[in-house]
Amino acid sequence: MIPILYLLAQISCLFLIILFAVFYLWANTFGVPFVPSDRRIVNNMVNFLKKTKVKKVAELGAGDGRVAFALAREGFEVLAVEVNPLLSLWMRLVKFVRRYNKVEIENKDLFKVDIKGIDAIIVYLYPEHLEKLEERFFKEMPSGSYILSNTFTFKNHKPIENTGKLYIYQVAK
Repeated sequence: MIPILYLLAQISCLFLIILFAVFYLWANTFGVPFVPSDRRIVNNMVNFLKKTKVKKVAELGAGDGRVAFALAREGFEVLAVEVNPLLSLWMRLVKFVRRYNKVEIENKDLFKVDIKGIDAIIVYLYPEHLEKLEERFFKEMPSGSYILSNTFTFKNHKPIENTGKLYIYQVAK
């Protein structure tokens, strides 16, 4: 009995090592590693959006979905986009178990997401990724919509509000 348990423990450890290696390689290949958002920043995002007329929010690079699920708990419709299949799988599991019906999960490249019909976008991306998305966001999003960026800022636009590491932009045309 003990040799079987020992073998199962070894196989389990090997599986976890392989899983983390795949996750690490995936993050480095696409250049946007998963870094969870601080709870205070998530609360600031939710509190800001509750004061607006925003109904549909897209979180690009949703990671484990903590922001998307926090918004869904407050009644927002959320599109959570994550390229990492392991994190997308995790979000789908959480969505199923906790019955978050207002969260739509897409496993795709955040640079290829259709942002039509989105009232607000939430990102936690490195500056080089924000630079690639900046022109598209401010061109394609409707006037009056919002972009909330965790920690990093856009190069050519000034935030309308800054709360700690949360930078809030409003699209004006």
